[in-house]
Amino acid sequence: MKIAIVGQQDFGKAVLEAFLARKDEVAAVFCAPEKPGARPDALKVAAQEKGVKVLQFASLKSDEAKQAMKDCLARIQSGEYARDFILENRAGAPTLNARRRLLAEHDIEIVGEKLRAMMPWIRKNKLVDQTRN
Repeated sequence: MKIAIVGQQDFGKAVLEAFLARKDEVAAVFCAPEKPGARPDALKVAAQEKGVKVLQFASLKSDEAKQAMKDCLARIQSGEYARDFILENRAGAPTLNARRRLLAEHDIEIVGEKLRAMMPWIRKNKLVDQTRN
């Protein structure tokens, strides 16, 4: 998937890292203008470290910012993304399946499985003790 991320500093950084970990293509990140004396924008720093294009405008409502957003969406608007998606599915969805395998092996899934195993009441037919009710 090809995306652009808009703002949100620390949260945006986490989103950027999650998309990059999934091997999604991040076309660009849009960051708010820096204020004098403020700490560095975590999203901007992370994007620069990962080699992702950073776009910063005085206002996202400016004509320049709007054009940059349109440029980032050109691939989707042209139908190229849809063609890629159709071809991917005709080939048996190898990229999707690989991403699903990677995500299933992610630490959060491993920990989640262990935690769910510690909670017998959430297992199938265990929410209610059927021998009593």
